[in-house]
Parts: sequence; C-alpha cells; structure tokens
Amino acid sequence: KDCKRESNTFPGICITKPPCRKACIREKFTDGHCSKILRRCLCTKPC
Repeated sequence: KDCKRESNTFPGICITKPPCRKACIREKFTDGHCSKILRRCLCTKPC
C-alpha cells in the first residue's frame, strides 16, 4: 500500500511528472505525480 502526501517543496502548478518526482525524492519519498484535477504535486512511498 502506498501513502500519499502533497509535496511541501514543489512550487506552483504541477504539469509534468519529472520535476514533481524530483521534489518528492528530495523529501524522502519514492515517487511523485501530478494530481489530475487540482494539478498538485503528490508524493508517494510504501507505508
């Protein structure tokens, strides 16, 4: 199961995955993606 949390460091609107993923990895998560509706950067890691 993955835990999901919005990135604390990603600035602005999330359009492409790579910069969001990079921010998430810096925050000790394993991956990150953009939310579809609100375009937020969401970080994921195994719980």
